[in-house]
Amino acid sequence: MLEWHEQWLAHKRAGLTQADRGGDPNELLDTAGATKLLGYTTTSTIRGYLAANDGYFPDADETEELPSGRIRRRWKRSALWAFADRRSRSGRGGQAPGP
Repeated sequence: MLEWHEQWLAHKRAGLTQADRGGDPNELLDTAGATKLLGYTTTSTIRGYLAANDGYFPDADETEELPSGRIRRRWKRSALWAFADRRSRSGRGGQAPGP
């Protein structure tokens, strides 16, 4: 049973978007850059994570309040890579695999 479960988890992980592993790990990326790195098609994926799932997506390494009052967030590539590595299945980014 354990072997089947491991195979099932591997199958689920295989369906995740592939993260771009190129570039300087300390380079800061905005939401658009993070979207591209993680292989998402729209920035609304990350914006949704931030709005509805506190603690789900990594905290920004740098934030800046814009004149409009909006917050610009930037993440290190290394933090985004770590997030991608923790994903266990589609829609569950950053979640640790089950027991």
